[in-house]
Amino acid sequence: MSKCNATRRSNRFCSFGSMSRHSRAAMIAWLGMAVGGSGLIATAQQPGTAQQLGLVQSVEVARTPGISITVQETISMQPQLIQLKLPFKVESRDAEDALTKLKEHLGKVEQECVRLGAAKESIRFTSPVIGTITPGVDNLEMAKQAMKRQAAQMQANNPNMRGKLRSMLMGDDEEGSEENEEEELPFFYTASSKMTAEWKLPNGMDDDAVLLSAKLKAGTQGKLFQLQQKRVPLTEEEMDVVQPLIAASVYYGVSMSNTPVESPIQFVAILKEEQEEAAMKRAVERATLQSSRLARAASKKLSDVRHLSSTITVNQPSAQNNTPVSVAESKELGERRIVSSNPNELNAILVLTIAYALVDE
Repeated sequence: MSKCNATRRSNRFCSFGSMSRHSRAAMIAWLGMAVGGSGLIATAQQPGTAQQLGLVQSVEVARTPGISITVQETISMQPQLIQLKLPFKVESRDAEDALTKLKEHLGKVEQECVRLGAAKESIRFTSPVIGTITPGVDNLEMAKQAMKRQAAQMQANNPNMRGKLRSMLMGDDEEGSEENEEEELPFFYTASSKMTAEWKLPNGMDDDAVLLSAKLKAGTQGKLFQLQQKRVPLTEEEMDVVQPLIAASVYYGVSMSNTPVESPIQFVAILKEEQEEAAMKRAVERATLQSSRLARAASKKLSDVRHLSSTITVNQPSAQNNTPVSVAESKELGERRIVSSNPNELNAILVLTIAYALVDE
């Protein structure tokens, strides 16, 4: 029987070709024990190569067996802020006029937020953006596609459809270029911005906070906080041109009504380091207890910690509640914020994974 030497990297090298049949069986049995106890990693040789040439096969065995376990720990929090987020858009036939009207409107919104108790420094607006829009049409391309589908259906039902309706829906040029030029779609300038305002809740979700959230919800239904502001009235000629598109836009909006819409009012909790550290300690205690039970069942006991990691996630909303829950990092304050439209769903979940080495009892 040939002699097997162990390398410093825990690799076992043996020449199977020079062993007796009894020695080979003993070596195979030893390898099987290594696989069952420590997680064997072996390099397989192709038939007709290493075995025929009598070359060395290598087997790498982990130094000690181990156990890994993952546990969760819930961190329940109270809201510390109410956050209001709203977009604003102002239309005008002139770009400069649209920008002026937007700034005037945002000034009124800011005054109302201050009147409701928000600190002026907590009210922020994004930089205005100038764009164009077809009046009364929220999504022009989607509206045109809806019109084409409608026209195709009408054409299938009535092959003899002619006239202005067919030209408008199908995009035909039967009525001449002059009329088409006169009936070009009107495009207005828009100035848009987004507002974020915050109200501090020193006592969590008490009666005052409940009443404040009710006032904010009512305010978002008023003209001052509406998503679209300062719409420009259309002339009769413009209405004749865009009316089919307006109808198609409304149809498209209704068909997409099942899309979840983020609530403008969000409740914010701030995850503190001491809360996370306390959750980590509880999670490690639970993981150690469960790992010890598993180790005793295998006639082992825990040894050194091989690996330790943790992540923070948020609870998943119930099936009946489609409101979003998210974790955000506040760049200004260096805070980790948990945001939800439901003040009762501000729960962070610490997921901890720990691996121990195992030794004989």
